Amino acid sequence: LSSFAALFAEELGLVLEVHPEKAALVSSLFNQAGVPCSIIGSVLPEQKVDIKVAGEAALSGNTAALR
Repeated sequence: LSSFAALFAEELGLVLEVHPEKAALVSSLFNQAGVPCSIIGSVLPEQKVDIKVAGEAALSGNTAALR
């Protein structure tokens, strides 16, 4: 399975944006409830998305264009 396919597999899930100071707490609460949760990135002020898998670029582009 390629990294691109793994990123966009059609499985039930969601990406939830939370304040950086609360990320560890939110992740912990989900995991304690039996809901797998991982911190996968951070929010930047620029309107762009950069996704890396194992340190290598998998996707990059303007947020609006990728919608």
